[in-house]
Amino acid sequence: MVELRTKLVSVSTLALATLYVWWRKGPPRPLPLVLMWLATLAVDMGTTAFNNYFDYWRGTDRFHKVDEPDKVVARAVVEPGYAFWAAFWCFAVAAVLGLGLALAGNLWVIPAGAACMLVGFLYTGGPYPISRTPFGELVAGACLGLALFAIACGVWGVPLDAGVAIAALPSSLWIAAILAVNNTCDIEGDRLAGRRTWPVIIGVRGGEITVMLLGLGAQMAGIAAARAGYLPHRATTTILAGCVPAALILASMHRAGFSHATKGRNMKRILLCLLSHTVFLACGYIS
Repeated sequence: MVELRTKLVSVSTLALATLYVWWRKGPPRPLPLVLMWLATLAVDMGTTAFNNYFDYWRGTDRFHKVDEPDKVVARAVVEPGYAFWAAFWCFAVAAVLGLGLALAGNLWVIPAGAACMLVGFLYTGGPYPISRTPFGELVAGACLGLALFAIACGVWGVPLDAGVAIAALPSSLWIAAILAVNNTCDIEGDRLAGRRTWPVIIGVRGGEITVMLLGLGAQMAGIAAARAGYLPHRATTTILAGCVPAALILASMHRAGFSHATKGRNMKRILLCLLSHTVFLACGYIS
């Protein structure tokens, strides 16, 4: 219900934020570090469970061949109510952990965390779900990339200046690319379900180009940030080295094509791109 394999996205952003704070300010305080990691995972898992519940409740999954192992609600492996309450309790745990962060001297975490959970709920819930609009990729990159990175920096005492936003940009673009892959592969079903995602509007070819441009933009943004001093200068070399596996993976996705039949393989490939980016950038921090 919570699709643990996709938690790589939030874990990647938080890992890079931890290294950024360490590079810029010194080691993060242990208690806020632990609370931040646990709260982030709880919000991410809750959001995914809500997505599974509302995709079933709205009937979106009727328009897809439901063969993805994590679609346990649509495949009738578990009752829909379990997904809803799993999401509810994940958010409840995140709220308690967020309160702990606030009591540790970060009162602004309360509205920031509430806003993140609201967006997570509204992604597929509410009268006008974000997932049914052309802005899903933008929202995913902004929330799981920039916003999460900035909140972590703020919790650990780093001023929220332009440097934070620039350092978070490469991850934000890769995360947007992940959603672009998902939506491009789901074009046929999303169109029948009445969704107006960005790939539905511009077509499969346009969706694929969007994925490639986001991946290229992420690598170029990282290199530019390192050369300008917003990331460690040595990260220029490691990010350049990371362009090789990223290019090979994106090329394999192009050869496979973007359809529901190739979705599983392509999602693994784009997540591998994010993992590769995280590892190579992390090497730039610690080398």
